[in-house]
Order: sequence, then structure tokens, then C-alpha cells
Amino acid sequence: MSDLTIASPTPSPVTAPAPVEAQAPVAPVNPVADPIKQEDTPDAPAPAPEPAPVPGSLKLDAPEPAPVYKHEATGNAAYDLAMSVFAAKGFSPDHEAFLPASNGDFTLLEKFVKDNGIDSTYLDLAKQAHQQITAHQKEVHGKTIEEVMTLVGGTDRWQKVTDWVKQTADPKELEEWSAELEAGGKRSVAAAKYLSDLFAQHGENVVTGKPSTPFNPDASSGASSNSAPLSPAEFKAEQSKLIEKIGYSRLEDSEEYKALQQRRLAWRG
Repeated sequence: MSDLTIASPTPSPVTAPAPVEAQAPVAPVNPVADPIKQEDTPDAPAPAPEPAPVPGSLKLDAPEPAPVYKHEATGNAAYDLAMSVFAAKGFSPDHEAFLPASNGDFTLLEKFVKDNGIDSTYLDLAKQAHQQITAHQKEVHGKTIEEVMTLVGGTDRWQKVTDWVKQTADPKELEEWSAELEAGGKRSVAAAKYLSDLFAQHGENVVTGKPSTPFNPDASSGASSNSAPLSPAEFKAEQSKLIEKIGYSRLEDSEEYKALQQRRLAWRG
């Protein structure tokens, strides 16, 4: 009988694994280089310019307002009250309405009052003040004229004085003496007396064919002496100094003023 035993297949001979060849060591991988430190890194771009500063505000500043005129009291209550109210609204002696109103023309002042909503009562006060001041000036001027006419010997002689002055004084001196005569008060009286005395010395009592000409705008070389003659210009300067020293009210009775007059009459310029 056949051998029913199943025989195990004969195992194939096992081949020994081939020996593993030693591999060459792998070179370590270099770490990523710092790009900032690389020599071939391109130059960094230039920084952008800083923007111009932006103003905090685009508002246009208004110009500084003109200083408000402050009226100083004159003693005339109506005038002072009206001017104080007008000044608070921008009125001043520089306003276009001031000079016409001073001469009695209130057209521009009326417009100013209306445009600024000022009570018309103050305009009435201004007109009242103008009447009062004008009347006072006429009274004072009238008294001054009376005093001058008495001092110089009347209107006929004063006419001779003024005619002589016009013939002998130069235009500049005529302008200066006219201003003194129109100043009013003691200044007018002093100027009239001076011209009257000058006429008596060099015009009225001179019998020569040619009128004497005491007026001379040039200074005298001996003006520094207390007894030296004074030219018209020097006399006016000394007179002004004396007025500052003693005042107008004491001028006529002052011995110093009488001495100045004598020095002026002695001038032969």
C-alpha cells in the first residue's frame, strides 16, 4: 500500500541575506541662512519722507480789532454824555462825522446814530452841547478882542499894525503870527501886544523913507546872553519857555516877560 502519509514538502534552502554595505555618512543639512546677514541681500529701500505737518485749524484768524476810543471828560455834561455813548459804538475824533458836527453840520452824525441804533436823545444832547460850546467860544473870543483893542490903541491903530506887519514880515512869519493871534486867550493877547510894541518901535515912530524890518527868521549870535537882542524866532522860543514856567495868567505881569520884550525890540536884524 502506498504510503498515505503526506510528506511535507522539502523546504527550499534559505539564502543568507547579503551583508549590508556600510553607507557613507550623510552630510548634515545647513540651517537656513539669515537673509539679513547675507552679503548678496539687496539694499533696503530709502524711508519715505515724513508728511508735512497738518495745521490744527484751517480757520482764518480775524484781524485785531481797533482800540476803542475812550472819551475824556471836558466838563460839558451834555457833550461828555453824548460822546461816551457814541464812543462805545466806535465813534472818535477820527470819524468822518466828527469835524462836520464840530462845525454845526450833523448830517453824518445823524446817519451814524441811526445805523448804530443809538437813541436819538443823545444826538439832541450833542447838538445842545455844540450850541453851548459855540456860545462860550464867541464870548471868550469877544472878550479877547476887546482886550486886544484896548491894549493896542483901538481898531484903527490895530489896522496900521497889521498893515505894517504884512509889509515887513516874510510869509512864514505871517503864518506863525496869524496862528498865534487866532489861538485865543492869553496867547492872542501876548502876540498882539508884541506886534503892537514892535510897530511902535520900528514903524510908527520911524520917519525914514524905508520902513524898518525887524523880522528876521535867523537866530542871533548873541542869543545866549540875558540882555542880547532877540530875533522873532528866538523871542517866540523864549516866550514859550516862560509860559511853561509861570503860565499864561502871570505872563503879562512878569518882569521876565517885560525883559524879553525889551530884548526883542532891541533886535536890528
